[in-house]
Amino acid sequence: MLCVIPGLSVLIFDGIIRARHFGGQLGHAAAVGAVAAAIAAITVHTYGYAGVWNSDATLYPHLIRCNPDDLLARNNHAAWFARHNRHAEAVHIYDKLLERFPEHPKAPLYRAISLSQVQGSTDMQSVTSTEAALSEFNRMLLIEPSRGDLRYYRGGAFARLKRYSEAEADYEAVISSRLASNDEDTEPVSDPQGVHDEELGLVWMRYGTLRQEQRRLSEAEHCFRQVLQTVEASASHTRAEAMVNLAAVLTSSVGKQKDEATIAEVAKLYEHAIRAAPRNPTVLINHANRKYDHPQSWCISVQNQRAKLEQ
Repeated sequence: MLCVIPGLSVLIFDGIIRARHFGGQLGHAAAVGAVAAAIAAITVHTYGYAGVWNSDATLYPHLIRCNPDDLLARNNHAAWFARHNRHAEAVHIYDKLLERFPEHPKAPLYRAISLSQVQGSTDMQSVTSTEAALSEFNRMLLIEPSRGDLRYYRGGAFARLKRYSEAEADYEAVISSRLASNDEDTEPVSDPQGVHDEELGLVWMRYGTLRQEQRRLSEAEHCFRQVLQTVEASASHTRAEAMVNLAAVLTSSVGKQKDEATIAEVAKLYEHAIRAAPRNPTVLINHANRKYDHPQSWCISVQNQRAKLEQ
């Protein structure tokens, strides 16, 4: 597994073989001593490598140094950076991967996704990265124009560049294609909400945040409700995000009018969001202002507004 183990294994067997030449009890003792020494050496090396094994951040670079052709280690290393929102570093690892494996089928897409999410030290650097990612999505769509995932990610790049009409066109195309596919592939069901499709729900989610950013709140509300109708309860993280986004849209109307029904729905949405995703208490609630908060604080805010209305 690790570079040092094969070498130490050779030491063990070499020591045993050499010790057997002594013969008798002396040979036996020498063999036992050789094995003990080799085990001690492995123990020391294992202790030294404990820090390497303990973290993906150190394990993958070590595996790559041991075997530069370890494609899985390179891919997992880049994915680790992406999961931790260290997208510039993920792009760098994907660049190295593609230098060695230029025909890798997925790496160009993963690289472009991370590139579109790079947060540069200046707004201009972020825009430059997103524009570069957009060029990659366009290039890949020329080769495979029917791929909905490419249009979904390209829509996100358009949205980050505030090219709203183009982002909307991509999201609407993906939604229409997905709905048509579901109509063709799904048997009639008794559920009035239709087909449960988490990927479709994610597109509705991004379309909703786009409209929320444009302050088109009634349309954003429609999108977030579509998420809740489309995504099954098992996808708790996605549903929780949709709930808090919907609650944020509805909250904007509280205070403008005495709408007790809206206040009650907002409180229920946050309560359900916390219940659905108790291990992920920090959720996206206001994309327009880049604002993140704990759902419980919004429940308190709604309760305070309700108290003011009752005075």
